[in-house]
Amino acid sequence: MKSGISTIQVIDSLAEITRYQDREILEKSLLETLAETVPSEEYRLYKVINPPPNLELTVVANKTTEHDVISENQTNHNLTEDLQRAICDAIEREDVNTFDSDEHHHKGTIFPVFNNKSDITAVLVQFSDQHRFDEQRVVFGLLRIYSNYLNLLHENVRDKLTGLLNRETLNKEILNILMEKSHAKKRIEIRGFRRSTDDAQYWLGVIDVDHFKNINDKFGHLFGDEVLILMAGFMSEVFRDDDLLFRYGGEEFVVVIRVLTKEDAFGVFERLRTKISEHTFPQVGNMAVSIGMVEIDEQEGSSDVIHSADKALYFAKENGRNQTCIFEDLISQGKITQQQKIKAREIDLF
Repeated sequence: MKSGISTIQVIDSLAEITRYQDREILEKSLLETLAETVPSEEYRLYKVINPPPNLELTVVANKTTEHDVISENQTNHNLTEDLQRAICDAIEREDVNTFDSDEHHHKGTIFPVFNNKSDITAVLVQFSDQHRFDEQRVVFGLLRIYSNYLNLLHENVRDKLTGLLNRETLNKEILNILMEKSHAKKRIEIRGFRRSTDDAQYWLGVIDVDHFKNINDKFGHLFGDEVLILMAGFMSEVFRDDDLLFRYGGEEFVVVIRVLTKEDAFGVFERLRTKISEHTFPQVGNMAVSIGMVEIDEQEGSSDVIHSADKALYFAKENGRNQTCIFEDLISQGKITQQQKIKAREIDLF
């Protein structure tokens, strides 16, 4: 163990941690930097899914003296009873906590990570044979920088009005899913694995507020903005924490969900549509949304995915509004064709 940490080391560490904007790369860089600055037997970084008392964690990265950083994303992985107790205690006290580990011959140190709203977001676990105060301060300081940097990244990908993810983030997320699907398909072909009937599907839905222009014209943009904020709130209530919610532009929203079946996906989007249609909006009264859905599967790019959902949405708008239409169903029923064009982003039909 190093006897001290130089200023140059700390500066280099800061520069390394803040080099990246991709969260997974950032987490890997954090653990590599910590291991170089304060060497320890093991570092584990957990993402907090549910805080205590119903603690649920996902280990997102792991670094040991024998192995480089591994990105794992496994829920409650390596979460022994004594570790769980120590993590709960650290979170509840909002402070660093040291404990005797049944799993290791060394002591463990828990570093809770909070965001700028004082919500617990992550937990770093360090296993080491020494616990120098100055080194703990360095680890804690680097974690605070990591947390502050995550907050900045979080703000950069958010729509300022609704707090949902912004349009610029959507293409990246769709491409990541398409790559994931492509790699999974290649593994099946190369290794001869059979595709499981329980494999989850990704579905994208484009959600458009019906007659939104009339709302702005009649009541003004302040009431229009309030409708959009309430829409974002309904979406956050209906969809899960790990679903991706975007404001695509104007009165248009996009949601990406992961479910087992088409019926599951349709049910979730229908739940949102029904919730909105049954709500009385202040001053505006009743209103509705139309939704177009498509499975993210073997498209060539994000524009193909969005264009297919747009065609389903356009059909819903042309045929009565306040309904959810599935692109694949419309194709199989002969109601639209793959080649059918729509006016570029002119979804509202007034």
